Amino acid sequence: IIWAEGGEGILVPSNLRSPFFFLLSSPIFSHSPCAFFASLPVQPLVEITPSENSPNTLLICTVDRFFPSKIKITWFRNGKEEDESQVFTTDLIRNGDWTYQIALMLEAQPERGDVYACQVEHASFPEPISVQWEPQSDSAKNKMWTGVAGFVLGLVFLAPGLVLYLKNKK
Repeated sequence: IIWAEGGEGILVPSNLRSPFFFLLSSPIFSHSPCAFFASLPVQPLVEITPSENSPNTLLICTVDRFFPSKIKITWFRNGKEEDESQVFTTDLIRNGDWTYQIALMLEAQPERGDVYACQVEHASFPEPISVQWEPQSDSAKNKMWTGVAGFVLGLVFLAPGLVLYLKNKK
């Protein structure tokens, strides 16, 4: 902890993604410094993770590392608020660094062209933010895996070829 002589208060960040603490020294507190908690809002990290369970998909909106604890989270599908009967939430969890986390889950049956959004309202944002998720088609997933497999296969042939080339060059 940083302490300044001469009766000055010093702002000491415990973590850039956490609220701040500071110590105050004055003639009134000359024998024991006092620690105060500065209530500075910390912006949450928002992420959507799909978990595919046939026939439905569980979309998980994780909102992490925010302060203060008051927060409003809403699921939208194609711009319309989702029915609360399809939405499940965890309890608010303390992270141990004065920040909080919570998860909101939506059981959905995504169709081609659907756009899902997790909207978060928090004191650290001047206006609500929205994180979007769109379902990927099976052909898009297949193309991605084909590309990954082709890349790996290319590396498998490139490595021995490069070794042979360098051996023959000497």
